Amino acid sequence: MKIKIIGLMLLLIAPVSHAESNLNDKNSLFWQSLYPSGGTTLFCNQAFSRKSNRLTAGYIYSLKAVREELQCRTNTECKRDSELYRAILTDLHNAYPIMTRVELKRRDTVFGNVRGEAGQLLPNCSLQQDYLVLEPADAIKGDIARALLYIHDRYNLPLQASLKILLEWNSIDKPDDQELERNNTIAALQGNRNRFIDDPTLATQLASRE
Repeated sequence: MKIKIIGLMLLLIAPVSHAESNLNDKNSLFWQSLYPSGGTTLFCNQAFSRKSNRLTAGYIYSLKAVREELQCRTNTECKRDSELYRAILTDLHNAYPIMTRVELKRRDTVFGNVRGEAGQLLPNCSLQQDYLVLEPADAIKGDIARALLYIHDRYNLPLQASLKILLEWNSIDKPDDQELERNNTIAALQGNRNRFIDDPTLATQLASRE
């Protein structure tokens, strides 16, 4: 009986252990292969030369929203029970270097255009906040829009922002050399591309199907 119980416990633990291994691989790829010489943080444009406690690989499409859509209560439960969640968790197209303070403050917020008076989320950071709405700088609005459209399209998840706003952001901020190179690097690392970076006009085609 003990052997059967232990065997059952191992079967329950195995998916979580595999997910943790994949997550560790993702973190390693993110910092060592995607940003080996450092770079700049997404929202506040702060330069960094290496991984530190001040930085995190933050998800543009919120994992909390993914868990709610998949109807699993905790991160551990989702990693154990959902192959889809594990895939999203390790998808580099959804991850950017973000200041840890920013990541903590933007929990439970949504992307959008703020109205009227809005304050900066942090000093020396162009991310604007109006209650639960966050508006990034124009220079990265397209990056965020194309990441959200990618997750929506690839994993059939609801959009995390108004489609109208995402189309607007996609239009005003076209992919620059840095975003194109990042897409190339991720494609080499995980074997697929963000097609909205390769061809931003696909966003309009996606809108016609919604």
